[in-house]
This record gives sequence, structure tokens and C-alpha cells, in this order.
Amino acid sequence: MINFYSANLKVQGFWSRIFSGAIKFFTAFEYPAIPWKEGFSHNSLNGDTTSSGDTLIFQSSLTQELNYWDSPTVTFYLLNDGEIIQDVRLFHKIAKSQVGKPYGFLQIIDFIRVWYYNKLFKRDPKNVWFPQNRVCSEQAYTLIMETAVEYNKPRVINLLRKYNSNLYSPMRIYRVCKQIEAVGDGLFFYNV
Repeated sequence: MINFYSANLKVQGFWSRIFSGAIKFFTAFEYPAIPWKEGFSHNSLNGDTTSSGDTLIFQSSLTQELNYWDSPTVTFYLLNDGEIIQDVRLFHKIAKSQVGKPYGFLQIIDFIRVWYYNKLFKRDPKNVWFPQNRVCSEQAYTLIMETAVEYNKPRVINLLRKYNSNLYSPMRIYRVCKQIEAVGDGLFFYNV
């Protein structure tokens, strides 16, 4: 359902390298046990596949095929009565809602501000400077929330509501998914 990626900074363009590098840095700081090479920098929604079998990923205003260097490190699935939920309909609903919308680059600034606020003051700010729901982790949040509502998963809904949906990052999605797994409503697959 939700893939966690570690960008190969050597093959990215300048700005992608800056943003992905910053997110990988903060992920490494938050989760020191995760090696740098595997540190999360991106999420994708795993609900449909291209003809080549690659999952679709949100990149800018387009859904594009993943490149070979973007293999997911970790994949998370929601469970319903012990069975993995794969609802392609919800995936397409979110994908169609994002077509033509620019990627929320300014939200990366907000992500950095929130991270510092958490570390320095041990608080989660509730305000958002750039509320757009245009970054990958917020789309992951939306897919998990819509799936939880569709399949009546109140524990998952309550865990997700603890945070502002516009303040998500790959490491925050990972943290919430770990909590979902702990209550028995989710399952991680480690692909490395």
C-alpha cells in the first residue's frame, strides 16, 4: 500500500538532490539504526502497476514509472481481518485528484521547520505554512485514512488524527505505520 524509498542522490538533478538529501538527513537523525543508504526520502502509493510491473509514484504533477534505482526499501500494508487490503479504486481516486497539481516544494520548508520544532521544543506545531496536500507522504496519509474509513478501522483513524495531515513526512508516516502495526492493523515488508 505505502512504499518507502531511499533516493540515490548520485542520479538525481540538483534540486531533487537537495530536497531528497535533506529528508534523508532528518530521517537518519530520527532513526539512527536505519543505514544512510536505506534512509527514507520518498513515499509512493502501491495500488496499481504499470504494464512493466512498476508501481506508480507521485512526482511533480505526473505519475511516472519508477526507475530501477528507486526500489522501495520498505512496504506497509493495512490489514482487514488479517488480510492485506489492496483497494485499487482508492488509489485511482487519489491519483486522479492530483493530476495537474504542482508538487508542494514549499512544504519541504515546512517539514524542516516542524522537524526543528519537534527536536528543540519537544512539541508538534499545529499550524501549517503551506497546506496543500501535494507531497508524497501526505498522499500516503490520505490513502491510509481513506482505506481506514472505507474498511472501518477506528484505531487507525484515531492514530492518524493525532497529527495534522499537512505535516506529514516519510519518517512520520513510518512512525504512524509502526503504531498501526503494533495494534495489529498493519504489516511491514522489508525489501532489502
